[in-house]
Amino acid sequence: MICRTNKEPERIVSKIRPPIIEAVNVQVKTQGKYKTKTGQPRGLVVHFTAGHSRKGREDAINTLNNLAFKGLGCLVMDDHGKIYRAQNQFLDDVAYHCGSSEWIKTKGISSYCMGMEICNAGKLSPKLALAGKVDKYSSWFGEEYYPDEVRYVHEMNMNQFPGYYHKFTKEQEDSLWQFCKWQKDINPEFDYDWVVGHDEIAVPLGRKNDPGGSLSCDMQDFRFSLKKLV
Repeated sequence: MICRTNKEPERIVSKIRPPIIEAVNVQVKTQGKYKTKTGQPRGLVVHFTAGHSRKGREDAINTLNNLAFKGLGCLVMDDHGKIYRAQNQFLDDVAYHCGSSEWIKTKGISSYCMGMEICNAGKLSPKLALAGKVDKYSSWFGEEYYPDEVRYVHEMNMNQFPGYYHKFTKEQEDSLWQFCKWQKDINPEFDYDWVVGHDEIAVPLGRKNDPGGSLSCDMQDFRFSLKKLV
């Protein structure tokens, strides 16, 4: 995926097809290496951008720029499952992305796990049409989505808070799966138990709702599905 430069450590050659990751002309504030034995990331935090204009690569690069402006940084995935990174942030470079957080009695998860922002509108509100029928759903920024683009979570389910969510595309979910399998193959530090949702690790609980119902299963089931083929 990312061609190794003299900055990166030696990598294990993967038998799994790596996802496409494009380095773009964005500079983020990095914080050294991960607090793990190898300096490699222990896992991945899944986010959604809660901003989406169906512009693919442009959306992803705008997200990288917005993160950099705030002193943050992580990988970003567009609608089609392609992944982008800032030019100066390799996969073993820490950048803050999840704020106050805790997982498995460990605090400050940005220092242990990569982040992946997935271009997606996030939580939606039903929009009433004539005769009180809901035929569209609206994001906080005014973009509208049709029912086949929306998933409804009826009640609290593991990390998924109730409400309407813009669905991740099939390409996004496939790419997320592929990325995790590839990392497990090349990175001895990578642990599926540390593939988490921002909504699972944010402190206090409820501070964040991503990925919530945008992912087609809850994060516990996603971890289980990764592990069962090991």
